[in-house]
Amino acid sequence: MRVLLCILLFASRSFAGCGEPVPDGLACTTQQIGSATQKNCLLTDDKYRPACSSSPQPFAISYQNGQDKLIPSFKLPGSTPYPISCVTPDLGYLPGNIQLDMCGGHYGAFDDCGGTVDWGSWFFGDSHQERAIAVLDTMYRDNLNIMDFNAGVHCFGSSIGSYRCSALAMDLKDEFHRSRFTLISVFSGATDLDSPRNTYGPEVEDFDFSRVDFSVQAAAGKLDNQFWVYVVDDADTSVAVDTAKKAAECNQYRIKCKIFKHPFGHGGPNWSMHDPRLRGLYNGPDEQHRLDLPVIVFTNSSADDLSGDWGIYGYGNTYNAAGIVDTSSLLKVPLGYRPITDPLTGINMPPSATSDVTIRPRHFEIISGNQYRYQFGDIIGYSTAEKSGEITIPSVSLSNDLSYTMLEINDV
Repeated sequence: MRVLLCILLFASRSFAGCGEPVPDGLACTTQQIGSATQKNCLLTDDKYRPACSSSPQPFAISYQNGQDKLIPSFKLPGSTPYPISCVTPDLGYLPGNIQLDMCGGHYGAFDDCGGTVDWGSWFFGDSHQERAIAVLDTMYRDNLNIMDFNAGVHCFGSSIGSYRCSALAMDLKDEFHRSRFTLISVFSGATDLDSPRNTYGPEVEDFDFSRVDFSVQAAAGKLDNQFWVYVVDDADTSVAVDTAKKAAECNQYRIKCKIFKHPFGHGGPNWSMHDPRLRGLYNGPDEQHRLDLPVIVFTNSSADDLSGDWGIYGYGNTYNAAGIVDTSSLLKVPLGYRPITDPLTGINMPPSATSDVTIRPRHFEIISGNQYRYQFGDIIGYSTAEKSGEITIPSVSLSNDLSYTMLEINDV
């Protein structure tokens, strides 16, 4: 009911009343930082403070000029108030979306919870969740006219900030907001929040880690619409990273993922020395991941290789979003392949690759157990849906010819 109400409110350009209200005691000021305008705010209501803190909780919303729109970007601080910037990979300009920048610092100044690595007080009740909900509601209300609702929420986090993004995407108690998370970027962060390699304080003894277990939440279908991007090192001693396990999870549950593995520990590569496509969000110039488009997932690709110090997963395969047809009777997706060769890393993707392609359409109905006919180029075959809402076409081969080949699916 809330989702329907909010959609109607968006259509009428009236967002008031959609979501939990921001408290009357919200205090904000603005400042100009270069080309950006930043709104600095304090949440003073008790529900926004962890039990171990008596301080008002700060956040900042930054409005970056970009093309003909603004990008509202909310920043929750670590050890400093009103963060001006956070370490975030440049994944390209995505107009109209909400960007959440979770800063890396986590020690105490405005959390005051003993200096433990607590994801911004995630282990201390619902205060962090309440802050995130309040900020998202504030951003919607302030920026309705420039928002692209279907672009979704893109959460970027480095180090402990990526724990916050991962937790919000899997465990945010407000399903209206959680379901709009389309991109989660983990930069020098943990791939496994529940791993014993992470260092937590005694406050986690009663915490149910299944709430933030990727496998558990993926099996429940909560990650089906999300795109997870990891820039990490297996040898990072600060956080728990296991790229092979993460790739296996993405394959098993058919979640859209990209992994760039590097040998720089808790840091990152000098991107200027590498093929710019390694740091890009999409594998091709025509690809988009949005709430109003089918979710296209490539898994078990023969081009994936995480065996060395440098490694990649989820690279190369792409699609042309503008050519997608998704109706009640027909589903068509133009597929392509764009390999990368990067001499410095030794990454040399093959000229062609084979992968399984999973599609979660918005309009074309897929029913578990039903069989569907597909045509890919000259190849005609049949695939049985393993669960409702998605269909997987196995062993699709693509080559680097700078064009697209249409995959067409319809009822038998």
